[in-house]
Amino acid sequence: GKLPSARAQLARIYIATNQEAKRLEQLMLSLSDNNPIENQIQHLLKHGQHLYFHGRLKEALKVWRFCIDTAKDRSHAEYKLKCSHLALTAMVQLDDATQIKTWLTLYEQALGEHELDSDLRYYYLLQKMHAELAFAAKQGDRAKAFYILGRSQKIKPSGRLFGEIERLKALLPLQVNLKFRDTKDLGKNLSHYNDTIPQNWY
Repeated sequence: GKLPSARAQLARIYIATNQEAKRLEQLMLSLSDNNPIENQIQHLLKHGQHLYFHGRLKEALKVWRFCIDTAKDRSHAEYKLKCSHLALTAMVQLDDATQIKTWLTLYEQALGEHELDSDLRYYYLLQKMHAELAFAAKQGDRAKAFYILGRSQKIKPSGRLFGEIERLKALLPLQVNLKFRDTKDLGKNLSHYNDTIPQNWY
């Protein structure tokens, strides 16, 4: 609705202009009991993004964690994934292995929600793989990168998100080749690394 959107915009302005008291006021108003829970979760997701974009990562992570905790109902499983994905992506950019492990755990818990249809689960699983692969590439770990890539190519979507999932699958080999430029025979590398590393390698 218009009111939640207006509050989100006000919060964004207050973050950008360092008006902390007013930012917190908008946050508390957005989390009031008379505001539907879905609106609260959406505000937390966007609020965390705005904090992150202005260099306030520590606060953004707290907001995203609260987003996950607020999305208790299983019908809100996708919001848990969205907030987990934003935090995980931020951690990969900062190369923070400890925090990556924490957010991967939260992400995997959200992926296990039964209410997610298979295509939605595949979509967010590939988003998770993108983050994992980016981290492996930053670490220069070729074996991990190709293991993740091999797993990703086994995903076979068939539903409403077919095009988007295939697009994500196609981006992963490009991501690997940008980092490891000696991979001329990609198929051979995939075959070699596909099943050589345990799934939980952090």
